[in-house]
Amino acid sequence: MLKNAGYTVRLSESECLKQILMILFHMWRGKQVRPKDVNSEIHYETEQYFHFHYRIDTMDWLQFWETWGGIQDLEYGSFGHDFCFQLPEFLWSWISIEHSPAALEFEKELEEEEYQEELAKGKDDPYLQDNSKRDYQDRHWF
Repeated sequence: MLKNAGYTVRLSESECLKQILMILFHMWRGKQVRPKDVNSEIHYETEQYFHFHYRIDTMDWLQFWETWGGIQDLEYGSFGHDFCFQLPEFLWSWISIEHSPAALEFEKELEEEEYQEELAKGKDDPYLQDNSKRDYQDRHWF
């Protein structure tokens, strides 16, 4: 699912499986488990986070759990039900933003949008337009 969405995970498949099993084990024991915030130093952090949840949306998760949710421990009312809701957050913490085509493409879009906003700054503000005309006239009057 992550690969189809254009994301790359920093961990190997065996390491991901090990982490998932550890999370399930700790939740089974009643311990509070939280993902480590490893993507907090990236550029456009909030935008990337929401873009991740946009690319892998609720329908994708429903389809995923229809396929893999037949495990009795993941049924509603058990500890695994909480795991189902927390898994996207753990996956987000394992994503390698620097090596994910979807994240890099989105970052380029954001940078281009930011650049276009900088270029357009003042073009729609009549006060700034008037000042820039006067400034030009003042500099070229003599």
